[in-house]
Amino acid sequence: MRPIICHLLMALLAAQLHADSLVRPADEIRLPLPEGWVAGGGDTGFPIQLVNEDLTAELQIFRSEIPEEDAIADGEQLCRAVDDIIDDVILSLPEAQLLTNTGYHEDNRAWFVLEFSSVDTVTFENIHHRMTAVLYRHPDGRQLLFTLWGKASTMAPTSVQTDFRTMQNGFAYTGSAAEAVFAESSDNRWWLLGAVIAVLLLVLRLHRRGARESD
Repeated sequence: MRPIICHLLMALLAAQLHADSLVRPADEIRLPLPEGWVAGGGDTGFPIQLVNEDLTAELQIFRSEIPEEDAIADGEQLCRAVDDIIDDVILSLPEAQLLTNTGYHEDNRAWFVLEFSSVDTVTFENIHHRMTAVLYRHPDGRQLLFTLWGKASTMAPTSVQTDFRTMQNGFAYTGSAAEAVFAESSDNRWWLLGAVIAVLLLVLRLHRRGARESD
């Protein structure tokens, strides 16, 4: 398998994006909400769904936990996990094409951003995806993974891509977090990368089930 991410960037080069309000769709998280976006559905908790007013784009937020014994130990392991996610999750979507792949590490969190396209097998429309997964470590040793999956149809306004960046770049976990995101020891933990892959596969299954239920 050819690695796509060679290293994690050591600083976030975030654009200064405007948002109309700061919302807390669930306990211990917050993110900016651009004008024209609302919470979809009536359920509380995760996964959270945000949609634009004309329903041509959506952003879903998933929360997953990685047990302490399975925690990602360092940036190199995270890079390898991302490569596996691309192969096993992203490229399993119909006619999927990877567009960009970027990783970051800042203060007490690490994250990666994947942009890719696929085809809706019902409408045969091209779908643009922007997925951001943000990793924190709780003081008790487990890691928290928040996945923000944006999806836009070809009918969505071009401003939707800026909206995705606004919400994903401005996302923050406000609960208890350790100063270091990675586990202290990397000994004998390479095979534990499967934990992150399993989490993203679960997200994909939930995403597909939600799509079927909405048809």
